[in-house]
Amino acid sequence: RMTTAAWTPSPAALQGVLELLRDIPNPALQQHVHQRFDAWSREAEWPHYLLCVFGGGCACELSVRELAGLLLKTFVAGCPPQSGARLLASVPPDALLRVLADPAHVLRRAAANLVASLAAKASLQAWTTLFPQLLQLVATNDPHAVDGALYALSLLCEDNAGSLDDIALGRPLLQIIPVLLAQLHSQHEQSRSYVISSLSEVLVDMPGALLQQMDAVLQGLMALFTDPSARIRLQVCQALGILVEFHADFLLPQLDYIIKFMLQCMQDADQSLVLEASYFWESLAEIEPCKDTLREYLNVLMPLLFQKLLFTDSEIVIALAEEQASSRGRRGVEQDDEWAERSVRKACAGSVDALAALFEDELLPHVLAMLNETAQSNKPWQVLEAGVLALGAIASGCLHALSPHMQVVMPFLVANTSHQSPFVRGTACWSISRYGPWLLGITDEAGRAQFVSPALLALLGCMADASSPRVCDAACSAFSLLAECVDDGTCPGLAPYVDALLPHLLSCVASYKGATASLPYDVIIAVLDSLDSPQPEQRHEQGSEPPRSPAQVLSQTSVHTLLSQLFAKWNALPDNDMCAFPAPFSTTSPSDRVTVSAR
Repeated sequence: RMTTAAWTPSPAALQGVLELLRDIPNPALQQHVHQRFDAWSREAEWPHYLLCVFGGGCACELSVRELAGLLLKTFVAGCPPQSGARLLASVPPDALLRVLADPAHVLRRAAANLVASLAAKASLQAWTTLFPQLLQLVATNDPHAVDGALYALSLLCEDNAGSLDDIALGRPLLQIIPVLLAQLHSQHEQSRSYVISSLSEVLVDMPGALLQQMDAVLQGLMALFTDPSARIRLQVCQALGILVEFHADFLLPQLDYIIKFMLQCMQDADQSLVLEASYFWESLAEIEPCKDTLREYLNVLMPLLFQKLLFTDSEIVIALAEEQASSRGRRGVEQDDEWAERSVRKACAGSVDALAALFEDELLPHVLAMLNETAQSNKPWQVLEAGVLALGAIASGCLHALSPHMQVVMPFLVANTSHQSPFVRGTACWSISRYGPWLLGITDEAGRAQFVSPALLALLGCMADASSPRVCDAACSAFSLLAECVDDGTCPGLAPYVDALLPHLLSCVASYKGATASLPYDVIIAVLDSLDSPQPEQRHEQGSEPPRSPAQVLSQTSVHTLLSQLFAKWNALPDNDMCAFPAPFSTTSPSDRVTVSAR
């Protein structure tokens, strides 16, 4: 078997490989190239020649070296896992690691990716010299070698975070962390970035080697709070987010400094940094020991969160485009899932909700003045909508303190379901649903007439809002959330109103089209399923009458009307209509009730 030390390229064969690599991008030569490539890829020396070209063992263009690296990575990817020494003989590691110090940035990145792929295929147990060699490259202080080695380390940390502290590997993390921490002070931004990426990958598992040096790691991250690079501050923010979610106890001694840093990030011009900081508060609010320290900053934090609740111009544009697409019966504008899930506005709303859950009634004095300010009639709709959103966000935590104000809050929310802006109408629907336990817990007729009936009528009106699919969606979601209010058995939920609601819901089944067609079915299912939960007046005590059956809560007239209309809709749908799928599910609940009643 050929060894690395003994192998030398044949000049003629090397020239043939170079010609092949130069011809590959030429579309006119593809048939001939394919034949030559197929022949070469069967040769045992093929990876050696690729590595020779990639490593600069012959004079050629940068693009040819880059292509050789790409083909070499393809070769490694095609090898079976745990190939061990056999693969390392085909792709000599020493020659590959030398490319990490190449002056060309694109080749250093390609080499680092190749190192990670080779380590994954050959296994770290087989490549025992890998981490010592990478740390030696960092120790050279050659900018190119440091850059390539740190990038390779970041990829290896990403792929092997759970095994870098294994005794079988010699616990390489014990040697890696001090080297990484030293590079946090590098004058090169990219080096600092690679270090934070590497540390962040191992923070979740918190292996013993990291635990031993955690104080130094935290001090190193805190030293970057004033880093001139927004990208570095963003990565620090992300690392702190990992710690607060998985290992918050390490942050407690330094929580004051960390909170001040996050408050600065909230006011940064870089929106990515603002986004990351906005999510931090929601995680922090779930840590009870942080409460006393966090309390001292509420007067600063809450105004910042309220300010970030406003729609941005780009969010408005995208939402309006979705409205237009939905109104034409299409599914809406395709957008990146990550953007759809993450936004500053959503993060801040979630943080307000979490803070209300943590501080409960104590939070209300910190937000009441801002809520009153946003409710002024002369404010732009974006400000009003943010106030309505905030009211919904604090509902579960501050409900007791808000009780004296509910005679103003609920009519205010109901009134805004008729606002000219669909954004305000949709958010008002959601906020009403957040007060479901209070609203549906009203049992006296006067209270129901004053608060419950106007709120339900307002939501029904929004469900029938033909001008805005967004509002229809929000109203349907609101009804589904209201239906869940009965789950704890202390609230009658929608049971007293279900007979009056069904005709309106059925009219929506007939009128909803396209992407929104399934929404009324979801509401009907949620409302009818809620009737299976025990009503407050139905609790069965020993010696008393048993609770009424769900069929007695829903009148037989309503059941038969519901079934007949749903089956009529079902029969009218073409077999290939996607709306046919939810229809049978919405008939199961009323069918059960017919069976119970018949018995």
